[in-house]
Amino acid sequence: MSSYDETTYGEEIAHIYDDFYTTVEPGLIDRLAELAQGESALELAIGTGRGALPLQERGVAVSGIDASRAMVARLRDKPGGAGIPVTMGDFAE
Repeated sequence: MSSYDETTYGEEIAHIYDDFYTTVEPGLIDRLAELAQGESALELAIGTGRGALPLQERGVAVSGIDASRAMVARLRDKPGGAGIPVTMGDFAE
């Protein structure tokens, strides 16, 4: 697949991603918030904010990085999503 790159997954699935991944394990969010100790967290592949938004609700200052503008656009459309700083790029670089 010669046209596949780091953005392809998100660009192709952004419109249905939240239909398939509707929740995050509550214990996971609790543990991440505990580890952040009220400070900040960086989410790699922040996508639609499925992890970032619940962390933000727990008082963690979240920022992220993602290669897909379509996924980040979905994040921006959600309550609280517009205020999360996101760097566009491939976190492997």
